[in-house]
Amino acid sequence: QGKVCVQCSDDISSWEYREGEPAADRTMDAQNEAHRRSRRYVVSPVMAAQFVLAKMRSADGAARPRLGGAYVLGDCSRTWGGEAFSRRHFILGDFFVADNSKSYLASEQSVSSG
Repeated sequence: QGKVCVQCSDDISSWEYREGEPAADRTMDAQNEAHRRSRRYVVSPVMAAQFVLAKMRSADGAARPRLGGAYVLGDCSRTWGGEAFSRRHFILGDFFVADNSKSYLASEQSVSSG
């Protein structure tokens, strides 16, 4: 149908985005410290979907991501041991956004036909 699709579990207890410097190393102490130092933004599910969609659409490269999601976990300190965004080895869980919009498909066709 050429629209963006968002799927979400009904058992997500809070919606927040954290911004900050990555952990100095991959130890739990360093990851916990990075999490403690981060800035917390409380967001709505709609805002979270809009953010993921905007990140996918603004990604560099000819093949933009069409599927994005979130690391939904009670202890998010582990997320500070890696990159904030990944194109490989990502497992979707309780929240994801699929971009099948007409604007995305039109830009893909113009890249592939050029």
